[in-house]
Amino acid sequence: MTHPFFYHTFIDRMIPDLKDKTFLDCACGRGIYGFLVRTVRAPKLLIGIDLSKPYLKQCKFHKVYDDVVLASVSHLPFKNKGIDVVLASEIIEHLPKNAGRKFFDEIDRVCKERAIITTPNIWIMPFTEEPGGHKSRWSLKDLKSRGYKVHGIGARINLRYASAPAVAAIYYVLTPVSYLFPAMAGFLVGVKSFTKNLRSK
Repeated sequence: MTHPFFYHTFIDRMIPDLKDKTFLDCACGRGIYGFLVRTVRAPKLLIGIDLSKPYLKQCKFHKVYDDVVLASVSHLPFKNKGIDVVLASEIIEHLPKNAGRKFFDEIDRVCKERAIITTPNIWIMPFTEEPGGHKSRWSLKDLKSRGYKVHGIGARINLRYASAPAVAAIYYVLTPVSYLFPAMAGFLVGVKSFTKNLRSK
């Protein structure tokens, strides 16, 4: 299956103007999205949070973020409404269901303007307790119930054994449809606005 990093252009369109804003990249990993946000959007303060010390060390070495924080996303170490924009890409499915609900609650607590969350809409592997494995599934209904406007990317078909070019072609052709009808998408992109005058794109 095509890795979700290919749809960063879609996520970029969901991000509002970041001038004088604080941006939090949850479970930032090696800082791919942080680098893209810094390059394209240039927020006032860019923060990466992760549980992996090696990843944070790498991000710090390359100066991807203004600050990096070693912490769990289920307990975000920020004050209420202390972050303007929160990104959580391909994280929620790596948490047990209860921890995932706490993460949603934490986003609601710390986010002031907009939250963007992505998750697969198709499973080609069993759930596992191994570190880094998928531990829960989050549906279109789940995201909507938390107040997210949801779009889709790709196709909800098993492409595990297809070649990378074939997968890219199928996703390219079907994304305009799944964007409008996310139930048939391979990946879900949820956007939640916390201010009345800042509507989701």
